[in-house]
Amino acid sequence: MSSETFWHLQSALYAKLTENSPLCAFLAAGAGSVYDSVPPDAAFPYIVIGAMQSAPEDTQTTEAHDIRLTLHIYSREDGQREAKRIMAACADALEDGALNVAGHVVVLCRQTGTVCGLAADGRTRHAQMEYRLMVEPVV
Repeated sequence: MSSETFWHLQSALYAKLTENSPLCAFLAAGAGSVYDSVPPDAAFPYIVIGAMQSAPEDTQTTEAHDIRLTLHIYSREDGQREAKRIMAACADALEDGALNVAGHVVVLCRQTGTVCGLAADGRTRHAQMEYRLMVEPVV
C-alpha cells in the first residue's frame, strides 16, 4: 500500500470521526479534538489517530491490504467513565465501516480490541481501540 493511500485512509478516518456529532460532543474542542499530532496545549479529552500498519492480502483475483490501526483516547476526568463513553461513541461512528478512501473500498472495518487504564502520570486515562480493516482498490 502506498503512503498516499495510507494518507487517504487516515483522512477518511479523520472525516468519519470529526463528522460524528455524538462523538464530538464528548470532546473538549469538538471536531478540533481529533489529532495525529497533539499540540502541547490540547485540552482533554481528545482522540489521537495512532499507528497504522499494512500487510498485503492479495489473492489470484484481488489485490487487498490488511490494515491494523490504533485510536487513542485521553481523558483527565476522574474514573474511566468519560474515556469509555468516548470509546463507545468511536465504535458507533466506525461501526458501518463506510470510509470514503480515494480509489479504494473498505470491505471490512472491525474493532479487534480495547484497553482502558491509567497512564504513567497517574492522572490521565488512556484508552486504546484496535481496528482491522481490509481495503481493496476500486477496479
